[in-house]
Amino acid sequence: MLNDLELKELLRYSRYVTLNQSEPSPDRLAVNQLTQAEQNTLHDLPEEYTPPTYQDVVQAVADVLTDVAPHKATPAMSKGKTMNNILYDTFNAYGSLQEMPATEQDFFVGMCRNPLTDGDNTHFSAEQIFMILKAKKTLNPEDLMNWMNIKRRIRGYRDCDLSMARKIIKKIVNIMQAWELRGLLKCNAEPADLSYDPYTEIA
Repeated sequence: MLNDLELKELLRYSRYVTLNQSEPSPDRLAVNQLTQAEQNTLHDLPEEYTPPTYQDVVQAVADVLTDVAPHKATPAMSKGKTMNNILYDTFNAYGSLQEMPATEQDFFVGMCRNPLTDGDNTHFSAEQIFMILKAKKTLNPEDLMNWMNIKRRIRGYRDCDLSMARKIIKKIVNIMQAWELRGLLKCNAEPADLSYDPYTEIA
């Protein structure tokens, strides 16, 4: 009487003969002794089929997760210094950039358009800076980079890098200074650390 393994090998042998009308040597019936083409035939696969490697599987899973959940932020340790956004309540009181009083809106847009330093060609979107000030109670370069990239990836935009995140925070510090000096704060916010420099305050 055949045991399970012998029966399995006999069935495999019978199937192979039926499909190929030729008989491999009996001592090559074990899967690990058949060629890849012969194994493919046993499983109704094209002869040229190559099984995926472990790395192929890992990459495929990663690709699927990226497609299914593009909103997931890339994990990152927040190493830079974190500062309070003293304009959070003020900019939420405005509602939107278009609802900001005309004088303040012109001043804000002008500040966003100005380069950080002479010769710096970085362009800052007033809408983007406005939304950051409305959404973020605290500002940190790594956290801001991840937060922005969540939204940028959903829209198919190129990722923001850490250097750009630092420049945005530097621009926001300048706006905080101007709003505080002009007495435009809408609440008694904690004083900002206006000496903060995102270019140097990185651990």
